[in-house]
Amino acid sequence: MKSRELHRLAEQCGRRQQFLTTRFIRPFMGISTWTPEALDVSAAYIGLLHAEAEHALEEMVRKVLRNARERTVRYQCSPILVNCVLYYKGDFESKMPNLELIPSKKLFASNRKELLRVWDSVGAGTYFKNLIDGNHGAGIKYVEKLLHPIGVSVTPKAFKRVSGYGVQELTQLPPMASTDLYEFVHLRGAAVHTSTASFKDAIGNDTPEHVANRGESVSRFVHSVARTLAKHAWR
Repeated sequence: MKSRELHRLAEQCGRRQQFLTTRFIRPFMGISTWTPEALDVSAAYIGLLHAEAEHALEEMVRKVLRNARERTVRYQCSPILVNCVLYYKGDFESKMPNLELIPSKKLFASNRKELLRVWDSVGAGTYFKNLIDGNHGAGIKYVEKLLHPIGVSVTPKAFKRVSGYGVQELTQLPPMASTDLYEFVHLRGAAVHTSTASFKDAIGNDTPEHVANRGESVSRFVHSVARTLAKHAWR
């Protein structure tokens, strides 16, 4: 398994963004007033692109975890897998403080057999499979839920909670990446969870060009995550 698989996912998202822009947004570029049709296609564009970005991010984390396990099997304990087990241990014990199923860090952080046992047999692997399967968004809080347990900080303030579990920070996303995502996801909620009138209010003085620019920002964010994971989490 190669880290270029992460870049392929980002490239797929980018191609999808370009296709959706051409199909939905470009025909309305230049309009001065939002028409009902323009609002409908913009809402569809935002919803479809959000789903594409969400899928890409989830698949990246799945591949990172799969690679971390394979490296633990073949070479040495992956810091990604150690972080995930610490997160699982911390979350589990915060909910069931009187039940200890997971050994202390010193027993698995350098012991491949013990680390794999916790991952495969004690429930950590299943926990993360369910966490990714149960993810339903690409907003900041959802991205934090995916990346913080493996040690990639999205927002330092929120990362402090997982560091309390013992998760070690491996790297941080570039600060501007989160800004790009926020602008788009703000519209996504109005596009798919509210009425047309509410969406029109949310889109405000934006133009189709602005919507397309926000779509490009989502693609940039996904590419930023892919580069970060390939450089710092593919080990």
